[in-house]
Amino acid sequence: MRPSLSIRARTTLVATAVVAVALLAAIVLVTWLVRANLTASANDQAGRAIDTVAERLAVGEPPDLVSDGTTTVQILGPGYPRWSASAPPAERSTAMVRLVPTRFGTYTVMARTSLAATDSALTTLTWSWGGISLLVLLAVAATTRRAVGSALRPIEGIRAEFADITTHDLNRRVPLPDSHDEVDDLAVTMNATLDRLERA
Repeated sequence: MRPSLSIRARTTLVATAVVAVALLAAIVLVTWLVRANLTASANDQAGRAIDTVAERLAVGEPPDLVSDGTTTVQILGPGYPRWSASAPPAERSTAMVRLVPTRFGTYTVMARTSLAATDSALTTLTWSWGGISLLVLLAVAATTRRAVGSALRPIEGIRAEFADITTHDLNRRVPLPDSHDEVDDLAVTMNATLDRLERA
């Protein structure tokens, strides 16, 4: 029973699938690395905010708790019976907590840094990778289909010539492509078969 898909179609599908798997693995890896890097930067930003507040608490100066738009700081300790700060970011955020001992007592300082920029960057990256991957897969499919078709064209020519010879004139022979490859070997085999048929 003849397969439903041609060799060209099957080869194109396999090549495209292999490249798709490789691209997917690359996207996952790059996205994970970018996420880890951006999250680490957000943690560093929160740590720097805590360092700034800790320096002011150590000398008894009231720290500036106004959010810079991405990081907010909250304090609990002497003079701060409740968490004191502007409202923490409403978006997904990363938090860092540190105990800050001073001569006035021990403070608990928490800094939150919004991950909205990180999420936005990852979304943009994902869409960009998706578009590029689609173009790459289309190029791979088109190139593979063209290459396989070019490789199979001489074989189809040999098949058609062989069918015509066996039907009309056993004195003719299949032209040798002079490619010195498997196609050339096929033509030689076909001619040897025609020789045997003619002698029979």
